[in-house]
Amino acid sequence: MNIMRKKILVAIATLISLTSWAVTTVESQPGKLESLLTDHSITSLKVTGTIDARDFKFIADNLLALSEIDLSEVTIAAYCNEETATFGADNNFAAASIPCTSFFGKSITSVVLPASVKSIGYAAFAGCDQLTTIAFPASLDSISGYAFSATGFTTLALPATVTKIGEGAFSRCEKLTSATIEAGHIGAKAFFADAALTDVKFGSGVTAIGNGAFAGCKSLATLRWSDATQLALIGNEAFIATQMSDAALAKFQKLSTLGAWAYAGTPVEEVTLPESVKEVGDGTFFYATHVTNLV
Repeated sequence: MNIMRKKILVAIATLISLTSWAVTTVESQPGKLESLLTDHSITSLKVTGTIDARDFKFIADNLLALSEIDLSEVTIAAYCNEETATFGADNNFAAASIPCTSFFGKSITSVVLPASVKSIGYAAFAGCDQLTTIAFPASLDSISGYAFSATGFTTLALPATVTKIGEGAFSRCEKLTSATIEAGHIGAKAFFADAALTDVKFGSGVTAIGNGAFAGCKSLATLRWSDATQLALIGNEAFIATQMSDAALAKFQKLSTLGAWAYAGTPVEEVTLPESVKEVGDGTFFYATHVTNLV
């Protein structure tokens, strides 16, 4: 009798374990996700249908054990409540946008973004240090400030559709070793203090590198550029305190500005500037004591 009872208990425990790891799938309408999910202990969730900022708020506040979420078949509707803020002080949310701080600090390991998403809000995934990779859909246009700051990313590949990378968007990602950026404006401090970053590839559509964009990336020594580069601006302190070994920029025929302290304190040996350069800021190569060739 005791043996049989033990087997039943083991079977129940196994069933509970399997259930807790099963993917919960729900089809929702805007603002209705809370009514469809009564089990707040789920760890894996797939949502289809249409949701809005209220549903993201429900996930943020209640699904504390969530580690995986698949939003690939979701449409995000606009939402506005002028009387009550939803996230922080925000009460107006655009369609096709992941709301600000919606996954901030969560122990999430896997995210599949909506196929139609256009923007990712401020600090939406900041502090998700167990999130190691994410696929960005071709619909994505902009990534807001600090959206993925301090995540666990090891590699990063952005589609050419991304035209704006906000301030600090990928800053302090301590495990990030490589990044491919095809286009757009790279915001201030976008990759600030990414200590393991060694390999960065720029596509021809990159037009500006903002102030301090790669400052403090102490392992970054070389960059890979497209031969058809459209780069026009390197901002203040863009590469300060890195291991950049060259500033061979002669092929950058649209480059007009090198910001103040852009290469200060780096081991740059070669500096070649195109005729298009109109401004070189204060201290651009300050204490770059290795320079042996300047054109």
